[in-house]
Amino acid sequence: MLDPRNMTLILVVAAAFLLGGIIYILVSATPRELQAFIIQHNMYQSINELIVVVVAYIFGALSLIYMYSTMRKKSMETIKTAGLALLLLFISLTMLSYLYYLKNAR
Repeated sequence: MLDPRNMTLILVVAAAFLLGGIIYILVSATPRELQAFIIQHNMYQSINELIVVVVAYIFGALSLIYMYSTMRKKSMETIKTAGLALLLLFISLTMLSYLYYLKNAR
């Protein structure tokens, strides 16, 4: 169970489920909700929301890069890399949830 290959696989699968959850949230909205969100986002975009979105996308992209490099190597170092990918993806999801909270708090 504590073999580096098993731990790496477990962390990558957890990160994939988290990424799948993010994609599901983005896809499950109806077109009317998406249109309203885009219109409202363009009209009332604050610097705080812009920073949250940019940092969340950067963390999401970095997590994908780390997941890809994890799948290429099989060593003890990949456990740290897969854990970092999972952490970055979790931070990204948390920031997007915060953005959703900001949008609905008004």
